[in-house]
Amino acid sequence: MYCKFCGKEIEDDSMKCVYCGSLQREQSAGREAVGTFLKILILAIVAVPIGIILFVLLVLGKMWSAGF
Repeated sequence: MYCKFCGKEIEDDSMKCVYCGSLQREQSAGREAVGTFLKILILAIVAVPIGIILFVLLVLGKMWSAGF
């Protein structure tokens, strides 16, 4: 494989270029991890309030049908 920054040939399993010192694989893996974390965080932020609202509506519906 070739270095993403200086273009020199390096070993296929290299994490770092021996010529310029730039990281090869760790950067993209880090970006993917951050992207995945943000997706999970946004999902949690949206899902929790929706779950609470649905629970409250369910309880109020049961109370309403019971005659309270």
